[in-house]
Amino acid sequence: MINFTEKMLHNPYLRPVLEEITLTHPEYGYRRVGHELNREHVQMINHKVLQKLNQLWGLTMMRSTRKPKPSRIRKAIAIAGDRVNLVVQKPEIQPFEVL
Repeated sequence: MINFTEKMLHNPYLRPVLEEITLTHPEYGYRRVGHELNREHVQMINHKVLQKLNQLWGLTMMRSTRKPKPSRIRKAIAIAGDRVNLVVQKPEIQPFEVL
């Protein structure tokens, strides 16, 4: 018995359409791709099936994220360098001297 995911896997119409949507909107996840597929191409597919097809065809890896910018505190620490670490500056440390 063939389940619905395997049936959709061999659909010749669906893969180029999903690739087109994913290439034009790489920030879209499977839910937004599903809405776009329904709106533009008038084809309803369950979100679970769509997620499975995206995983099988390798379309989920097209999304990318940016590395977050360092905060102002991290920038200040990077600029200060070794001057921030009080322990390194002291040749010999007595109890409670650094606090």
